Amino acid sequence: MRSDYKLQVRHESTYSIVVFKLEDKFAIKEKKKIEWILDLEGDAEPIIFCELFDPTKFLVMNWNGWLRAYDIETKTKIFDRDFNCEINCKALLNKWRNRLYVAAEPYDEAQKVVVFDLPSLEEIEEYELPREVNVREMSLLEGNRFNFLFYDANENYSMKTLRSVRFSHGFHVFDPASKSLTYRPLPSPPKSSISHQSPMINTDRALAVIKDWEDVEVKVDKDGNRLFVQKLIVIDMNNLEILYHFPVREFYAYQLDRNEEESLKIADILEQRKNTGHNTDEYDEALTQFNETLCSTHIDSDQEFIWITWEGGIVRRMFINGKYKSPLLVPKELSHSKVQDAFGVESSHTTFVSGNFDQVILNLEGDKKIIDVSEIELVNEGDEWLPVDLQPYLDEIDNSDQKEIERILKEQEFIIIENPNESTNKWGCYDCLEEIARITADLDKYRRGHTLKFLFRFSDGVEMDEKEFFMRAVKVEYTYEIVETIIKNFTSYKDASHLYASDEDLALCYAVHYFSCSFESCLDLAFRYLSVVDFQHEVYCCETFIPELFYVYKNTKHYPKLLLMAELLDDSDVSRTFLYREFLDTNSVFRQWFDNGGKEQIPSLLDELSEYGFEVDLKVGPSSISKLDGLKELMDCFYGA
Repeated sequence: MRSDYKLQVRHESTYSIVVFKLEDKFAIKEKKKIEWILDLEGDAEPIIFCELFDPTKFLVMNWNGWLRAYDIETKTKIFDRDFNCEINCKALLNKWRNRLYVAAEPYDEAQKVVVFDLPSLEEIEEYELPREVNVREMSLLEGNRFNFLFYDANENYSMKTLRSVRFSHGFHVFDPASKSLTYRPLPSPPKSSISHQSPMINTDRALAVIKDWEDVEVKVDKDGNRLFVQKLIVIDMNNLEILYHFPVREFYAYQLDRNEEESLKIADILEQRKNTGHNTDEYDEALTQFNETLCSTHIDSDQEFIWITWEGGIVRRMFINGKYKSPLLVPKELSHSKVQDAFGVESSHTTFVSGNFDQVILNLEGDKKIIDVSEIELVNEGDEWLPVDLQPYLDEIDNSDQKEIERILKEQEFIIIENPNESTNKWGCYDCLEEIARITADLDKYRRGHTLKFLFRFSDGVEMDEKEFFMRAVKVEYTYEIVETIIKNFTSYKDASHLYASDEDLALCYAVHYFSCSFESCLDLAFRYLSVVDFQHEVYCCETFIPELFYVYKNTKHYPKLLLMAELLDDSDVSRTFLYREFLDTNSVFRQWFDNGGKEQIPSLLDELSEYGFEVDLKVGPSSISKLDGLKELMDCFYGA
């Protein structure tokens, strides 16, 4: 299928699809113009499927099975179905792009594959799947007999020793015609189901590529240096039998790990296995480290080539039977003048993006690079390496278009409140707060993925972020009544602890901060708000808001309750910097309160905090508390003797 469009998934606070129109769609370095920036409103979950199924239509699905289709020409959504999964799903097109297959495990339902006709998007078949298959590992076998394949890797344990005794992997083959399931084992199982990589499958050629997990071949070069041979296996998917088995790279002992001492240790373990044949966990771990240096493989659908990448931006092209290969293409920054000091293992995970006879594009942990391969020849012998330049990959997009993309995506992070009043008009402030109250009453509808943040624009051209807006709003009379509604709406929301204004600041943190520190009547909002904060990820409340609360209310009746609240905060250091210090200081406000009858009030204060939503455990306190002298009396009272 030929199309003038290309899709790019972008993620800010929510996911967006940037649709480009190609000006030269046959070049590897495509020139393109923006056609449409589609905001996937309300979708903050990773996009696992985004494909054109028609020259002007495309499909999108996130990892929870929310499937949608869009028409580029009309810029409209033309299909919407939520399979309601929890990560367990996968979508595939057949090679003719006239069928869509969605494997899903909907919540509280049996696993299934749903088949859609394309381009009509009509559901034409549904197959219930046995429980033992993993829907995320679905692939298609489109040969003489159509089947669904589900890869599976298992680690079997001995109940006596509680150790792994056997590893296995293979495909569950589901025949839709007979609705039967058979298991076909694959050779060379990985040494750990945790570290395994699913086979690279090319459905067009019915081929799969797996790593060789059998004993590593150890050779010696003419100078007596040990060489450790890494191999791949190509599987014929029609019968799941080995088609080719060939070496892809030879490692010197010092190239097995970034640390020289660890490299030599791995080399000794691999060589010892060759000499003794003993099966040990140590050997399995060494073999896993050795094989994990190989990052990705890709079978070219149009040519007889396989591309192989390793950590550090290293790549090689080979014939699919392994007989002819290019030199190892090694970034110049990794290579040195002497072979003995040549490239080792680098941390940058490298995957293949695309390639042809002229260029190959690699992805080094999100950073795309181009290597010129136009002059690289394939040879039959040796394992030579060639220093190459890694050139930055630059999308051929006009600067104005690139700026427009960034502007639109940035704006999509915010809920923008446009107000017809000037920024200094108090009625404009009231209107904005009323709008926030309306939005927080229906957060399922208005939240931007895991983000909830506002931008305010006024008729005099002034634009304010939340910090500036609430700093002004707190000075306007009677606004606290609307803010109270806003915070109550927010804290009542089921997912409030996961809605952020920035990477480390919970949503509406400025509103609750400024109002609760300015009005004693709003302190109740602080308790409500802090009860939903996840302090493992939130920073602003811990470092700024709570310390200011303590400062503002130190000489008031509220101070003991604030200190007790701090002790209940989830995974926070606040209690250690305030409560402990206050109790150990016999002249402190808290200690005076405690010694003058305050300790009898602690149970009732804890009950009040519990009503806000804090988890109060009266039996077991933090283990660190018992190690601090002078706190036993307080802790016996706090948690119960």
